[in-house]
Amino acid sequence: MLRKIIIPFVILLCINSFTSCTTPELTPEFIAKTEGRYLLNEDEFIQVFYVENALQLNWGGLKNIQPMQMNSTDFYIKEINQKIQFNFSNSPISLEVLKKSSKDSIPNTYKKIPASYKFAYEYIAEGDYDGALKAYLTIQKKDSLSPIVEENDWNSKGYAQLRKDSIQKAIIYFKINVALHPNSYNVYDSLGEAYLKKGDSALALTNYKMALKLNPSLRGAKNAIKKLQ
Repeated sequence: MLRKIIIPFVILLCINSFTSCTTPELTPEFIAKTEGRYLLNEDEFIQVFYVENALQLNWGGLKNIQPMQMNSTDFYIKEINQKIQFNFSNSPISLEVLKKSSKDSIPNTYKKIPASYKFAYEYIAEGDYDGALKAYLTIQKKDSLSPIVEENDWNSKGYAQLRKDSIQKAIIYFKINVALHPNSYNVYDSLGEAYLKKGDSALALTNYKMALKLNPSLRGAKNAIKKLQ
């Protein structure tokens, strides 16, 4: 009698776990092909890695996600209530969020990126201003409304660095903002302030004058120019 109860219980347990009792183990070849970074957007990536042959993900703000394996290529992520699949037919390999029904829109596809690929913010981390500037200008060219190149966001980043007395890094942020938004008086005003804090009066004056040219009623720039001349 006990045997008859145990067998159905085991079957039920397999079904309720979102996986099969015969789910194949991930092969070393599968792991080698799929681990790495997948392009989420121009400023973020999905990190695919394995712990004791079990898939784990860093996805945006979610860290160390442990998807449930459903079969040899499909996984379920409970945190976002979505199934994902590795598509080996694409080149490069892609990670796809599967449609829940025929009414869903086209599924999201995230392509694997080479290890040598650099995000724009990584250039900044390395102190490569020219590389960062080129990367952000490319992003803006593709999508001028991208939040990644939004003027106020860059201004906030620059002032955050000034508050920490990271003046040179603040200057880099403000210079990128000037390049992205050359017709904005505010970007020059901010850059002028950063140069003034650095003690570079000549460059501070140059940027304050540019800010005043774009906005003749800018009182702060007027006062700064009087003191610097």
